[in-house]
Amino acid sequence: MELLVAPFAFIMVLQLTCVSLVSEKSTRLRESMRMMGMREMPYWLSYLIADGIVMNLILTLFLSILTVSFSLFNGVGFGDIFFFTFAYCLSLTALAFALSSVLDAPQTAGQVAFLVLVSGIAAIPSLSRARRWSSAARRSS
Repeated sequence: MELLVAPFAFIMVLQLTCVSLVSEKSTRLRESMRMMGMREMPYWLSYLIADGIVMNLILTLFLSILTVSFSLFNGVGFGDIFFFTFAYCLSLTALAFALSSVLDAPQTAGQVAFLVLVSGIAAIPSLSRARRWSSAARRSS
C-alpha cells in the first residue's frame, strides 16, 4: 500500500516549483528582470538552489527518517533511501523546469503537474506486473 501512497509526498516538489515558475512567466517578471540586466543563469540557479536543493533536502530528510523509523523497506539503509529519494526530487525539479517552458497559466501548470505525477503513480502496478511476467518468461525458457 505504501508503494502507491508514498509518491504523493512528492506532489509538493513538482507542483510548487512548476506553479511558481509559470506564475513568474505569466506576469512577465523574468522579462523585466532580463531588461534590468539579469542573465538567465542566475535566474535558473536560484530556483535550482531554493527549490531543487534546499526544499528537496528537507523533504528527503523527513521522508528518509520516516521510512527508516517505520521500517518500510527491510534491509535498506538510510543512505540508500536518502540518495534515491533526493535523486527523484531532483528529477522532479527538472521536470518542473521543462513543464514551465510549455505552460502559460499557473492554474493549468498546477493541474498538469498533478496529472503527470498521478499518471506516473498509476503506472507503477502495471510496470511491476510487466517485470514479473518477463522474469517468469525467462525462468520458463
